[in-house]
Amino acid sequence: MEDEEPATVKELLAEIKDTSELAVYLAYSALMFRDRQIAEEVMELEDRIDELLSKLRVAVVLAARNVEDAERVRPILLIASAADRISTAAAEIAELLLRGMEIHPLIFDALENAEEKVARCRVSENSSLVSTSLGEADLESSIGMAVIAIRRKDGRWLWDPDDETVIEPGDVLIARGPKDGAVLLRELSTGQRSLTAIQEGAR
Repeated sequence: MEDEEPATVKELLAEIKDTSELAVYLAYSALMFRDRQIAEEVMELEDRIDELLSKLRVAVVLAARNVEDAERVRPILLIASAADRISTAAAEIAELLLRGMEIHPLIFDALENAEEKVARCRVSENSSLVSTSLGEADLESSIGMAVIAIRRKDGRWLWDPDDETVIEPGDVLIARGPKDGAVLLRELSTGQRSLTAIQEGAR
């Protein structure tokens, strides 16, 4: 996440959208991989959206100069409130893990067989992804997989990494995308496939 606080209604709404989307994918990741640390991040993302929603309400009020303006910006607040409900639902999913509730195996089967998968892949030293930035790898365009989190070799997490993030050996990538993309990402991560060959094949 950016350290600098967004100042405009547009920036606030964009961050609310991105954060609620990330919360959903991380919530399913937490369940899929039984990872409490990911679940705890979902709870923090929900708190972040609450903060952003409060700031958005203030920004919208300040931007509305009359009743007509207020009517025009009303849908913005409705969309933001809906995104807030989405993040609350994601937190409820994460809480299943945090509360130590027994999770029915059917849930894991459903997640495993869903059309869009959440994949976890460890990057080996001989992988062509090593020393490549996410922007250079452009995995979303070449194999349809978007990296939503990275766990470094030392245990640190990078949530919602940007294009400048460089992949290191030993990184664990959490990514979302189609089933065939998840297979390709695993092959890339283990060095079975070359990034250059896949990118050239995607052209």
